Amino acid sequence: MPLSLNISSEAKRALVVGLLFVFVFFAWEGRQGFSLWDEGYLWYGIQRVMHGEVPIRDFQAYDPGRYYWSALIMWVSGSSGISAVRYTLVILQAAALVPVLAWLGASSNKRGAGTYLFICALTLMVWMVPRHKLFDISISIGLVCVLAAWTLRPTTRRYFGAGAFVGFVAYFGRNHGIYGALASIGILVYLAVRCEDWHAWWRGIASFVVGGFVGYLPMFVTMLLAPGFTSALIESIKFLFDVKSTNLPLPIPWPWLARFGTVGLVDAFRDLTLGMFFLSTLAFGASAIIYVLFCRWRHRAVSPLLVACAFAAIPYAHYAFSRADAGHLAQGIFPTLIGILTLAGTRSALSRYFIAVPLCVASIFAMLPLHPGWQCMGARHCALMNIDGDSLRVDAVAEKDVLLLQKLKRDFGSTGRPFFVAPLLPGAYALLGARSPTWEIYTAWNRSDAFQQDEIARLKQARPAFVVVYDLPLDGREELRYKNTHPLMDQYIKDNFERLEGYSVNPAHEVYRSRDAARGSR
Repeated sequence: MPLSLNISSEAKRALVVGLLFVFVFFAWEGRQGFSLWDEGYLWYGIQRVMHGEVPIRDFQAYDPGRYYWSALIMWVSGSSGISAVRYTLVILQAAALVPVLAWLGASSNKRGAGTYLFICALTLMVWMVPRHKLFDISISIGLVCVLAAWTLRPTTRRYFGAGAFVGFVAYFGRNHGIYGALASIGILVYLAVRCEDWHAWWRGIASFVVGGFVGYLPMFVTMLLAPGFTSALIESIKFLFDVKSTNLPLPIPWPWLARFGTVGLVDAFRDLTLGMFFLSTLAFGASAIIYVLFCRWRHRAVSPLLVACAFAAIPYAHYAFSRADAGHLAQGIFPTLIGILTLAGTRSALSRYFIAVPLCVASIFAMLPLHPGWQCMGARHCALMNIDGDSLRVDAVAEKDVLLLQKLKRDFGSTGRPFFVAPLLPGAYALLGARSPTWEIYTAWNRSDAFQQDEIARLKQARPAFVVVYDLPLDGREELRYKNTHPLMDQYIKDNFERLEGYSVNPAHEVYRSRDAARGSR
C-alpha cells in the first residue's frame, strides 16, 4: 500500500475532480435558498467587520478568523452581498476537497482510481451542508490532511506545522482548536508506540507546542490591538460554562428510534439512515483507534490518512452529538467518512465498491434534502427575490420574512432610526444594511437580568423605529420562547412600543412600532 503522495498524478486527478464537483454543485445551488437565521448570522458579522467592528467585542459572533477571512475576500471583490459571502465559502470548500481527494487517491488501489475518486468526491460533497458551516467542515477536512502528513513523516518541521495548524484553526473556532489538540494527542500516542528515538519524539512535542503558539498569534494580535476584546472573549467562554453546554441539545436519533409506523416510509428510512451515521462516528472512532495502534505495535503498514481519521473521529463526534440533527452531524462526520473511504480504497478494485457505493447512496439519501438546490427544485417550491442586489430563489418562509422587513423599512425606516429584531433573524440587519442596536443578535439562550438590563439600556439609547419579535418555541420548547428567555426585554418592548395587529401574514411575527415614530405610508 503506498504511503506517499505522487504529486504529478494524484494531485492532478484530485484537482480536476475536486474543482469539477465544487463548480457543478455551486452552479446548481449557489443562488438557491436563503436564511435570515444562521446564514444571516454569518453575513451580518462579516458586514460589521467590513465597517471596522470587532467580533465578540462589538457583536455576538463566532471566533474572529472566519469573519476576517470573508471580509478580506469580499473587500477585494468590492461586494458585501450574500452571494459574495458564498464565494468566500466555496473557495474554502475547494481548498479542503482537493487535498483530501489527493490523499484518498494516493492511499487507494490504483486500478480504477478515477472512478473511485469520483465516488469519493460525490460522497463528501453531498455532506457539505449547511452552506454557512463550510468553515467548520473545511477545517475538519484540513485537520485530517495535516495530521496525515505529520504521521507520514514525523519530522520536527511537521510537528511544528501540525501545531501551527491547530493553533490557527482555533482562531476560526475554539472547538476546532480543542478537537485538533485531542486528535494530536492521539497521534503522539501512536508515534510513541514502538518509538525508536525518544529524543526526537520529545523534541517534536516541543516543536508542536511552539507551532501551536505561532498558529494562535492572530488571536493574540486581536487581543493586543482591540481593547476590550480579551474581556469579551473570556466572558463568551464563561457563558458556555454557565449554560453547561456548547449548543442547544436535541435527542439523539439512534437508529432504533426511527419513526416507523408514525411517519411515511421514506422519512422513517431516512431516520434509520441518519441514526446509523450517528452511530458510525462512535463505532468507527473506537475501532479505528484500536486497529491503528495494533498495526503500529505489530509494525504493520497503515495509511497515515486512516491514522489521522482514527484520532479525529471521536473529538469531532462531539460536535455531531452536541445538537444531534443532520446539519451538525455533517460538521462532525468527515473524519469518519474519510476513514471509511480510506479503508475501502485499500481493497481490491471490485470489493471496495461494495463499501463505497452503498456509503455514497446512503449519504445522498440522508443529506440531499438539506441542499438548497434540492429544496428549490421546481418553481412551486421557491420564489425569485432580490436580496440586497442578488437574485436568489428562496422558500416561502424566507420570502415572508424578507417581504415583511422590506415593508417595515418602507413604512417606518425613512427616519434613519435603527430597528430591532429578536430572537432568530440576525440576517435582517444585513439584508437592510443596518447595525443591530444590541450586542446579542441570536437570542436562543436564557440570559441573566443584568445582561438584559444592559441590552435594554442600548435599546433606549438607539430608539429603534420598529421591532419584530419572532414568537415561536424553538425546538418545540416553550421555555425557549423569547418572552421566557428574555422576559425583561420582552416586557420593555410591550411597555414602550405599539403592537401592530395583522401587519404580517405570519402569525409568529409580533410587529411593533415606536410610539413616536412616523407611521409613513402603509
